Formats: sequence, structure tokens, C-alpha cells
Amino acid sequence: MKRILAAFAGNRVFANIFLVLILMAGTIATLSMVRENFPEFSVDIITISVVYPGADPEEVEEGISLKIEEALEGLEGVKQTTTESRENTGVTIVEVKADYDTGDVLDRVRARVDAISTLPMDSEKPVITELTVKEPVVILYLSGDMSERGVKEWAERIKSDVQQIPELSQVTVFGAHDYEIAIEVSEARLREYNLTFDQVVNVVHRSNLNLAGGTIRSQGEEIRVRTVGRKYTDKELSQIVVMARPGGEIITLDRLAVINDGFTEDPIKALINGEPSTCIAKAACRR
Repeated sequence: MKRILAAFAGNRVFANIFLVLILMAGTIATLSMVRENFPEFSVDIITISVVYPGADPEEVEEGISLKIEEALEGLEGVKQTTTESRENTGVTIVEVKADYDTGDVLDRVRARVDAISTLPMDSEKPVITELTVKEPVVILYLSGDMSERGVKEWAERIKSDVQQIPELSQVTVFGAHDYEIAIEVSEARLREYNLTFDQVVNVVHRSNLNLAGGTIRSQGEEIRVRTVGRKYTDKELSQIVVMARPGGEIITLDRLAVINDGFTEDPIKALINGEPSTCIAKAACRR
């Protein structure tokens, strides 16, 4: 070390050139350094969500959660699997080992889950996604002196407009109640018409489906036949025929139940100046 310092002291030109080179290398390194305001990172978690309408937690556990656990047992790259069964929904959380690529494990998980052929017929298709962390760049609070439905509709309009901005990759609306149609069946009415609750449930289920009827092929064209029967409003549901009597009397759903076309009863979590707000729009940057 003493010899190096002596060499610099004896040759000032070399020392100055060496110092300039160090400054240039530092400047280049600083300019080329990767800097991100919202760094992207993976949490190495995969979620599997299956909707099972009308099922209680025990039915979800037996019909969905246990079958997914069995399908993922022994899968390479999986550190731990956790399932949660609640009313109408089953959620499975898959933790990926640190030395495995999450994308590869996601493909293997999807292949195993898609191969399950014994899921309940009434359950929806499993939604399999990799859990990612996104930092919002814009948060828009929306509130006003109007009905909750009106504010929510305005939020959806704003969402559609914001989605047109090329720099934004994802726009979500939260902090508002979800739409819900509640059918409250009267026990007295059921007794009056000699019906059971299960009979009404089955009729509503059968009358609220979109069914594919097959394909008609001819020499020059192909026609797909489809029956559109899904109901989206209380007025449409109220006209469902639950029973037809021999004398010609038709018993519709609105004669047996009160149909409320509104929102879920979940509490609103968004606040503006301490007052509840109806909707929040959040946007994330496109990478």
C-alpha cells in the first residue's frame, strides 16, 4: 500500500488520470443504474378460487377444497398449500419454494386443477392466478348527493374512461357494495300453495340459466342453438312461473316472495373526511 501511495505522490499526472477514470466510471454507473418508483417483485404465491353458489362451508370443503388439496399433493415446487372454505366460495393458497420459478409452478398447478373431473356440477370454473403486488398511482374518491346505485354507475363510467389511457394497465373500483338480488320467500305463502322451499329454489335455478342447445349444420352454414334464460332484474325474476294449477291459475315468484334488487349488506370501508364514500377508482402503471 505504501508503494502505491508513493507511486501516486511521485507521478501526479498518473494520479490525476486515475482519479478522472474513477469519476467517469461512477458517473456511468449512476446513469445506467436501474431505478424504479414502483419496483416489481413476486410474492411466490398462487391462488385458486372456486365459486360454488348456494353451498355452505362444509359442502365447499368436501366438494372443492379437499379435491384440490389431493390434486396438488406431491407437486414439485410447492412449499405449502392452505385452503379456506366459506359460504359459496373455496380459496386455496399455494406457496412456491424460493428456488422455483412461479410461472412454471403456476402452469403445473393449472394442469393439475383442470384435470379434476369430480368438482360439483353447480360450481364455476376454477380461477387460478399468481398473486402480484401493484402500487396504485392514482386513487380517485367518488361521492355525491345521489343514490348508491347512481354513484356506482358513475364510478363504472369513470373506470371505462380511465381504461382508455395507454399508460395504465389495470383499473379497479372498490369501496362500494356489490349488486345483489335477494329473494325472501314467505313461509305462509308456501303453506298456502302447498309448496316447499326446495321446490322454489329448483324452479328459480332452472329458470335462470343460459343453455347451449347444440349445433345445426347444413351444406352452406352452421347455426348454433342457444337458449337465453338468465334473469338480471327483479322484474324478470318476478315473472318466473313456480306452479301452474289444473284450472289454469299460474303462480309466479312474486306471489310467493319479496324480491329486492339492491346491494349486499357488507359495510363500506371507504371514507372521505370521516364520511362514508361509495366508490374508489384505483389505477396501476403499465410496465
